[in-house]
Amino acid sequence: MALIAAFWLDWFLGEPDIPFHPVRIAGSAVSYCEKSLRRKGTIFEGVLSAVITLTFTLSTAGVSLYYAAKAGSFWYFVVSTIIIYFSISVRSLAEHAQNVQSGLEISEEEGRKELAKIVSRDTDNMPKEKIVTSAVESVSENYVDAVVSPLLFAAVLGPMGAVLFKTVSTMDSMIGYKNEKFLYYGRFAARFDDVLNFIPARLSIIPIFIASILLRLNTKNAIRCFMRYRLSHASPNSAHPMSAFAGALNIRLGGAVSYFGQLTDKPYIGDSERTPETADIAKSINLMETSSLIWAIICCLITLWKVI
Repeated sequence: MALIAAFWLDWFLGEPDIPFHPVRIAGSAVSYCEKSLRRKGTIFEGVLSAVITLTFTLSTAGVSLYYAAKAGSFWYFVVSTIIIYFSISVRSLAEHAQNVQSGLEISEEEGRKELAKIVSRDTDNMPKEKIVTSAVESVSENYVDAVVSPLLFAAVLGPMGAVLFKTVSTMDSMIGYKNEKFLYYGRFAARFDDVLNFIPARLSIIPIFIASILLRLNTKNAIRCFMRYRLSHASPNSAHPMSAFAGALNIRLGGAVSYFGQLTDKPYIGDSERTPETADIAKSINLMETSSLIWAIICCLITLWKVI
């Protein structure tokens, strides 16, 4: 099965650093449309750019799959596996968080440097406790984008579903900001990403719940925090996995952070009053990886059910 093969490729090989990576191609399409079409930064310009980008990426993937199918079932399997493989990022997500932990074990300054590579918040003068919680937030929040959503779309819609999600996710990561430049131009991409992640974010509690049992974490607290804090974020989806992670790890996430020199007071997620420790990053990675494996199995069962 292409889905499970793609998952293991990512698990063992990670994200390949190659120039023709589909995400880079999608990113190039987003940049080209922005340079060519954005004039006044209107919603219409953003919608037009999104349609062109999606048409390009879906057409490219569709043509590749068509000719692979004509060449035989083996080649269709290979191309499908590669497409899905490029859409998930379990190992990359784990490695970035591990780098923050390794940096912290050297010094707080090294931890800040590594954290700055994966978050948009200001890391200068950030205390150790905040470095830890920021890394855990990154792992938990990106778990849906990097694992749950692409695998679910691949299971339900096949490799084209994975391409659809990854393209929209790439657009959102590049232009879906609420700043002067992209407030209107990137609104469609941001809303489309919210829609695609809506169901996966809410389903993420299932693998996290099972993983917390297997890892002997605080399962009851994971459920309680999920029910209490899952809407405690400006994004309609982000707090769902974050709240479950916070409960399972018995840690408090959120709170005031600085973006581009401006302090943003975010609500807290979780009730724990204990001081976060460097080891919490490793625990969050373990929880994410175990949850990812469980979710991959669930998505394989969905695929089998479709065939049967």
